[in-house]
Amino acid sequence: MNKNWKLFEKVISVFQIIFGIAIISLVLWSVNTTITIIFEHSDYTWRDVSFYKLVKNNHFYILSSLLCISSGILLLKNKKIGWVLSVTTWLVYGLGTLLNTLKKNDKNESVIQSNSDSIIVGIFVVSFLTIAMCLTFKPFRTKYEPNLYSWLIIGLITLIFIAEKLLIN
Repeated sequence: MNKNWKLFEKVISVFQIIFGIAIISLVLWSVNTTITIIFEHSDYTWRDVSFYKLVKNNHFYILSSLLCISSGILLLKNKKIGWVLSVTTWLVYGLGTLLNTLKKNDKNESVIQSNSDSIIVGIFVVSFLTIAMCLTFKPFRTKYEPNLYSWLIIGLITLIFIAEKLLIN
């Protein structure tokens, strides 16, 4: 693997860690803000909060961000499982963003309100899938030597996340 690909791998690793931390931080901030607003403007107390619903509504983002952080760390350490999980992470984010947008449009919830919104969502989806594709280029396949089991793990974890996104949320 030449210096450019090694640099790309390090940049993607660090970006993954930061991205995962940002996603989990946004989820926690969003939940905190929602609960605070509900408490301030109603008679609800902590007894009225459904932790089941909180977990159900946010578990995809929490689990995918933990996957993102851990795969970034493992990829930074040049571990094969880090590469497998990194490819999986970017597939999950790309397909998950696409499915989330399509599901909300089916429910008539307005995610895309203008052409610029659809362009932004499209850029994210293409970017995530492009990163996943770049991680499968020959320098990475040569370095990490994926076998059938590696590809099955990538496919299985991606399938589990996407099926969960389709069935539970």
